[in-house]
Amino acid sequence: MTTTHARRPFGWFHGLALTIAVLAAEPVRAQGQVAIHPTGTYSVASAGETIHLFRLSPGFTAGYESPRGEVIAAYIFDAERYPGHGDLNALRGRERALFRGRYAATPHLGFALDAGYDAYTRVDARRVSAHPSLRIQVRPRTLLYGGGHFADESLSEMSTGRESRIWGGRVGVERQVTPRQVTSLEYEGTTYLFDGRDRTASHVARLGWTYAATPATRFTVQAGPRITDGAISPDVTLVLTRDLRRGGDILVGYSHTETTLVGLPGIVQADSLHARVRYSLSRALTLLVAPMAFNGVRGDRTSRVYGITVGGSYDFSRSVALDVTYGIDRQRGTLDLIPMPASDYRRGILTVMFTKAWGGSGERIRPPVDSPH
Repeated sequence: MTTTHARRPFGWFHGLALTIAVLAAEPVRAQGQVAIHPTGTYSVASAGETIHLFRLSPGFTAGYESPRGEVIAAYIFDAERYPGHGDLNALRGRERALFRGRYAATPHLGFALDAGYDAYTRVDARRVSAHPSLRIQVRPRTLLYGGGHFADESLSEMSTGRESRIWGGRVGVERQVTPRQVTSLEYEGTTYLFDGRDRTASHVARLGWTYAATPATRFTVQAGPRITDGAISPDVTLVLTRDLRRGGDILVGYSHTETTLVGLPGIVQADSLHARVRYSLSRALTLLVAPMAFNGVRGDRTSRVYGITVGGSYDFSRSVALDVTYGIDRQRGTLDLIPMPASDYRRGILTVMFTKAWGGSGERIRPPVDSPH
């Protein structure tokens, strides 16, 4: 017993050394895959004046997968046309490049990297982000994890430059106390730098608990104090998920946290409530319903957004699919400190995406999503 316990703390280190040796000696066994996914969007926005937008978004995604992990990269650009507002037309109104990498060095050690580039040419706005992470299984029921996050944002409009830079990291430990319960404790620190001079530091400690009421139903809560420039506020996340028997799932989530928005220097206090129901009528057809509500506060300004998206996905074959969604939302108020001519907007957005994949398993691959962390 004594010998066994003495070796356990060094198990992950031995695993890392073994991984390096295996990678040097083992030939790479992987397969590549490519997909195109042109997307058409028709949008109508009303804020005292109705504006129509037609957008075509050619997209290209390439994936490379092996038994140990995957690498997926995508490039998408938006060609936009505004009938009656020719000055807003743009061949490449927005460009996006996204990357997702996952690698399991050993059964106990894994790495990940999510990165993205987002640029709006009409208003000269851009965002670059990267989120590396690491997971180490130190004991059969104990997991250590950590990572960093970086984002650089800028907006140049009407000779006014706005820049934001965010960087930080987090570390945590996760413990499975019973077959149905998992607890976690993590710390996250973030530094915000706005316009090169306004620096803000934020620290948050979260205690988490996940409970599996049934094999298909899970509830997760994460909560703790956040300290930003000496001010204390709660940081809360609640998520309920349920897998459906015929395929699909139900998700309901709420969060109260801090965030930033492109072109708006300063921290936004955000409350969001969202839900999603995906239901598979058959192997080929899946339906989607996703309502949401958002409330943001920045300084003395408040913005509220309410909306719902409905749609469906149909797989003609393993490599050919069609996704159609229609979303409506309403925004009241703006978070920009400069008063806007109108602060009550209504939008309706119809999106049609066609996907064709080649190579690999033959199944379609979706572009990665640039997420916070």
